[in-house]
Amino acid sequence: ELFAQGTPRGDPVVVVSHSWSQPVAHVYRAMRQHALDRGYGEGAQVWLCVCALRQHEVASELPPGPDLSGAPFLQAIGSAQSTLIVVAPEATHALSSAWCALEAQAALAAGHLTDVYTVHEGEVRGLTDGPLPGRPSAGQGGREEGFPLAIVTQALRFTFA
Repeated sequence: ELFAQGTPRGDPVVVVSHSWSQPVAHVYRAMRQHALDRGYGEGAQVWLCVCALRQHEVASELPPGPDLSGAPFLQAIGSAQSTLIVVAPEATHALSSAWCALEAQAALAAGHLTDVYTVHEGEVRGLTDGPLPGRPSAGQGGREEGFPLAIVTQALRFTFA
């Protein structure tokens, strides 16, 4: 809110979900590559999940009871055109955070594009939901080819305890 004063407001093009255990440089590199891959222009509104919830007042930000559908970060995901989930390259951290798993589930439930990116062995790798603009489906293999499958395996095994 503080930084948004005087800037255009509206629904975000993409909401970025990531774990706090990741280096900021990795998150930035994944976001930058994702914007290039998806063709987001200079004025595209990007929301970081961490900014959709006042971290120092989490209890006051969440609705009472088990239904979190009114939570700001879930509303941000629901209003976005797409979601980028940035995961750590270590399979043990893929969706080890319950918040990240909740955000991933919300993105999939929203029915919009949901892409997963990581930085693995110094390179940004991504799994994209559908073809990328201006590229044939076969052209996605380069970025997806090096994506560590252990991350996918770990994510598929995640359960809420």
